[in-house]
Amino acid sequence: GIIHPYTNYFTVSKADKVQYVINKDQIKKEEMFDGFYGICTDLEASPLELIKINKSRWEIERCFREMKTEFQACPVYLRREERIKSHFLVCFLALLVFRLFKQKVPGYSSYELVKTLRKFVLTEISPGDYIPIFQRTDLTDKIHESFGFRLDRELITQKYFKKIFNQTKI
Repeated sequence: GIIHPYTNYFTVSKADKVQYVINKDQIKKEEMFDGFYGICTDLEASPLELIKINKSRWEIERCFREMKTEFQACPVYLRREERIKSHFLVCFLALLVFRLFKQKVPGYSSYELVKTLRKFVLTEISPGDYIPIFQRTDLTDKIHESFGFRLDRELITQKYFKKIFNQTKI
């Protein structure tokens, strides 16, 4: 017969007839691993360090979920290696900036933050001068407070933008 180790049965073929028989020995072997997850890695670390790394895997998975939902990342069909790497880099940097942003404004979901950031709209009324056209909320106030500048002023001049830019230089 043909043994199927992952499905715990083997088949005996006689002309048109197939007979399934349960492989109890294989089931017994697999039961040893019930409740455990196997990991395969090329990291050079102790088992305890690998367990610690694996426990934080949910954060990585959450990041990818955020990229797909909040950033509306969709499949991209690229073929050239440099374009694939460039696209991945842009996505990774966007995620990194967003994660740093979330740390500065704790207590809000990714959905709330992205929704509010998308509404942060300014309109140019003269060259270099802008006015806000978004609704002020507790969250917009918290964002302004966290970053030390305000975009909900009556007039945002080019001079004020330069001041903000100079504050962000390290």
